[in-house]
Amino acid sequence: MEAALPMLLLPGLLCDRALWQGLRPGLEEYAEVETLPSWECNQSLPQLADRLLNRLPDRFLLVGFSFGGYLALEMACRAPQRLGGLALLSTRAGPDRAEERRQRETWLHQARGEDFEDIVEAMLPRFLHPRHLKREELRESLRSMLLRNGFQTFLQQQKAMLLRRDWRPHLDRIQAPALVLCGQQDQVTPPDCSRAMASALTGAECHILPECGHFSPMERPRTVLARVQAWLWRCLR
Repeated sequence: MEAALPMLLLPGLLCDRALWQGLRPGLEEYAEVETLPSWECNQSLPQLADRLLNRLPDRFLLVGFSFGGYLALEMACRAPQRLGGLALLSTRAGPDRAEERRQRETWLHQARGEDFEDIVEAMLPRFLHPRHLKREELRESLRSMLLRNGFQTFLQQQKAMLLRRDWRPHLDRIQAPALVLCGQQDQVTPPDCSRAMASALTGAECHILPECGHFSPMERPRTVLARVQAWLWRCLR
C-alpha cells in the first residue's frame, strides 16, 4: 500500500462529526482522516468546493454522504486530476424530483424557526429504515444531531440544494476509483440513483445494503466501514 492520502469526510444535511462515529476509527488506520466540522452557511456549493480545493494537497480522497455527496461531486468535477478516490454514500448526481423541489421551496418561503422541531420529526421516518427507526438510541442520536445544527443551517442547505447543478454529464471525467453505496429502502436517494451514478463512473463499485434507509453510516456502520475500507485499498494499492 502507498503512503496514506488525506481523506476528507463530507457530512450531509444537518450532520456533523457524529455521523462518522462508527467509521472514523476504522479508517484512520489507513488514511489521514479529516471531517468537515460544519457547513459554511453563507457559501454555495461551488464556493465551498473552491475553498476546500485551495487548502487540500495535490491528491486526496473524498467520502461524501447525501448533501456531502453533492459537495464531493462538485469538487471531483472541478479537479478530477487531483482525486485519489471518490466514495458516494446515499447521494445522487442528478437534480431533485419535482415534488422534492416543491418541498424545498415551501420550506424556504414558509417555514419558521418554531417549525423546526416538527420538520425534523417528520424527516426521521424518511431517513431511517422502519426497523432502525425503532432503535431508540439511534433515533435520538440522529434527532439530536439534526436539531443542534439549527434552523438557519437547514434553510441555507436547502437553498444550496435547489441551486446545485446536474453533475451527470461530467461523471465520465472522474477516473479515480469510485464507490457508490446506498440503502435498499432509501427514500431520499433511492437505489436507482446509485446504480445510475455507478454505471457512469469508470470502474465504480456499487453496493445496495438490505434493510437500510438513507442514513447508511449510522444504520449499518460496520457494513459501510467494510465497503469503504475495501474501496480505500483499491485507491492506495
